[in-house]
Amino acid sequence: MKNLIFKNIKICSLLLILFCFISCGGSDDSSSTDTIDTDTNIDDNTDTDDDTAVSTSINISSAFGGALYIDNQYANMSLPLDIELTPGTHMLALGVEGDNQGYYRKEITVQDGVGQDIEFTLDDLATPRTWRVLWLSFGSGQAPGGCETNISQNFIDIAFNNFMQGIESIERNAFNSIQWDIERMDLISESVTTISFTSVPDPNDWTINVNEQPNGIVDFLENTKGMDLTEYDLISIYWPSFSVNGSCSYPTRYGGLAREIRRNDHSIGIIEAPFFTQNGSPVHPDPYTYVHEWLHTVELFYPNHGITLPVGIDGRAAHTNPQTYGFDDVVGLYGAMFRGNIFPIDGTTDFLGMGPEGLWAFNLEDLSRTSSSSPKIIVDLK
Repeated sequence: MKNLIFKNIKICSLLLILFCFISCGGSDDSSSTDTIDTDTNIDDNTDTDDDTAVSTSINISSAFGGALYIDNQYANMSLPLDIELTPGTHMLALGVEGDNQGYYRKEITVQDGVGQDIEFTLDDLATPRTWRVLWLSFGSGQAPGGCETNISQNFIDIAFNNFMQGIESIERNAFNSIQWDIERMDLISESVTTISFTSVPDPNDWTINVNEQPNGIVDFLENTKGMDLTEYDLISIYWPSFSVNGSCSYPTRYGGLAREIRRNDHSIGIIEAPFFTQNGSPVHPDPYTYVHEWLHTVELFYPNHGITLPVGIDGRAAHTNPQTYGFDDVVGLYGAMFRGNIFPIDGTTDFLGMGPEGLWAFNLEDLSRTSSSSPKIIVDLK
């Protein structure tokens, strides 16, 4: 029995000596200097480690929260988070509400097998992109040989306030990634020429003359007023199709029109939202009439830049049915479009909408340069 115990002790001792020889005999000083600099994400020159063993996870955090976007796509994730990104350059962005509201952008380079800690700070706040607007109102309207309609300054002010509410909703929902540079021009003593819009079935609707012809608004602004319209992304026009005293009117069945003109190889959007009557009562264009018509001036250009918008049965983003995507009304739908977080119904993973990056990256001049994709005129009947 003692011999058996002694024999086992000898075997264990030999195994222990052999283990120490294998583990210690091949060591040298160079093994302690082979490191990976995980702070700078750059391997030093003596690194012989296998980088595939290092986590490729990117940790993203922010002291003020925010909606995360990765390469212009809404991520639908809460911060802080760990996420794996493919090697290469990526644009990370945050849409933030509250005290630190704004749009934050940070470009990073991901290396294969190298993790990073990314923290958004106030230094990453992007300067808003400027969209230039001319808001134009006329105090009266007259057809050749026809009656003259009139409207008061008070009603013009109401229309302008509604316009401001509409476009400010775009600004707000896009996390202030854009800002509107607005020039207001009230031509209370000027009369706009109205024409019969004969492409709409009888009874003929009337609209203002925006044609690039003598006595048209474009001609009036460029040649009579000497204005350079290439300075603007949008021209919004308000005119009275109906007189407040009911003495005269030009029938209209639409709440707004959207058109474009081309200057210097890019588009300028023109929208028309008149003071009109509906079921016998005067109607001011509401804030979302302006948003709706503005969408018509930009919607067909975004696909040219790889951005997908939801569309209605006629192919127009502005005519998308809110219920199709789970929204009660266009207010919710349009807000999600500007945030770029409309969930697709076709099973794809990409969210729909221009998002804050799409609004920040392009104003209409940039969107439409080199190609004209927007229709000449879109009529929205009430």
